[in-house]
Amino acid sequence: MEENKNLVDLWKQLEMPFRTNNYNGDAGHGILGTQNMYSSPVCLVAVHSVNHYSGAGERNRKPVDINTGGLVRLLGSLTPVVTCYNNARCAEINPYLGVTAMDRELEQLVTEGGIRTVLDIHGARDNDFFDIAIGTGGHPATIAQRALIRFMVPRLTDAGYAVVINPPQYRGARPVTIVARHRHRPGVGVLQVELIRRMREPEKPEAIQLVRELASILKDLTDK
Repeated sequence: MEENKNLVDLWKQLEMPFRTNNYNGDAGHGILGTQNMYSSPVCLVAVHSVNHYSGAGERNRKPVDINTGGLVRLLGSLTPVVTCYNNARCAEINPYLGVTAMDRELEQLVTEGGIRTVLDIHGARDNDFFDIAIGTGGHPATIAQRALIRFMVPRLTDAGYAVVINPPQYRGARPVTIVARHRHRPGVGVLQVELIRRMREPEKPEAIQLVRELASILKDLTDK
């Protein structure tokens, strides 16, 4: 379908800036990128859109979650949701050093922009157990997290995706994650959403179908 090809091409195009400098990005346009500011109570985040950090030192490198930056930007072009993503690997995005540029942006969006849902998009390896893993950053889930899970998960499972909650390694419980740092904000549902590799490959039909399903969910969340 021509419409699918257009989505594939747009996704690839929107991913290109993150590929700069071997996926270390470029801070020339700012450390953070944003779309649709103050247009929706829903915010999509991609912190691993570029190579990231596994510790405080510059040599502590965590590889990029490929195509998550482009996916977040794509969903921001299809829906009114606010999007935030890291443009470059630099000390300001390193959570092991303290408060990050993304933390400060989310603080402002919640307090001044009325954000009530934050979905932090990540990448997982292909496996036989799930397509999508949702992490709550701790146990038990907050009231806002539980409400968001009740809204999203049936939609995704009805569409044929295998969804699991808080599987090992994908809970987001470490104190450096967005979900762990922001989950207790009153009235704000914050979830970490891990997509397996084939759901992040623009050429795969199942990835494009997931884009459509996520866009539908995000539009409905915006209208709630």
